[in-house]
Amino acid sequence: IMASADRQLSGLANMGPTIAARFNEVGVSTVGDLRRVGVVGAYQRVRENNPDKNITVCYCLYSLQGALQ
Repeated sequence: IMASADRQLSGLANMGPTIAARFNEVGVSTVGDLRRVGVVGAYQRVRENNPDKNITVCYCLYSLQGALQ
């Protein structure tokens, strides 16, 4: 069952509060936003917005993909 487009990322499967907050900062706060931007696009936005942070690619992408399920 896919999550509805208006559902917030925070609280979804594989989506912890820290990573959800980072996506919210770059305008990706709902499942619909994530579908529109895409998993890779959302990750790229977070990386660009946090150049000094170490954001593990596989953890981030798995979290995003899990949120879409």
